[in-house]
Amino acid sequence: MTSAAAWTPQTIPWQEISPDGTKYALLEGSREGGLFTYAFFLPSGFWDGAHWHSTDARIIVASGCLYLGHGEHLNTTQAKAYGAGSVLIVPAELRHYDGAKEATLIIGMATAPLPNPPAAVLHSLSLPESYGRVAMSGRSCPKPQPAP
Repeated sequence: MTSAAAWTPQTIPWQEISPDGTKYALLEGSREGGLFTYAFFLPSGFWDGAHWHSTDARIIVASGCLYLGHGEHLNTTQAKAYGAGSVLIVPAELRHYDGAKEATLIIGMATAPLPNPPAAVLHSLSLPESYGRVAMSGRSCPKPQPAP
């Protein structure tokens, strides 16, 4: 890269838009090797089934509210809410699931190779029948707090 690169949520160049409403964009780097940065959009009501990644992933919630839970099976009532501005590190091989009650944009950084865009990361043991949109209940997203 020979100059600074910048995006706003409105200018992200989405390269993959799925029928379920999820969107994926590779912003920087290559999924073939080395560090890469991506944007991922989760529509309201979307859940990604239990899965794991082969490398650590660093996630910033840019807007909305990301729900993240740990375990071998999708359990929306156990997922914890992370609002805009939250930073998460998901270790390699940690079985987890994620979703959104509202339109949510995350920016992620990982080291390649990481197969397939995050919406379709299929290092999954098996995707449950409830993969995709499911009813959500419980936990609300924390209100953003001003920086100290």
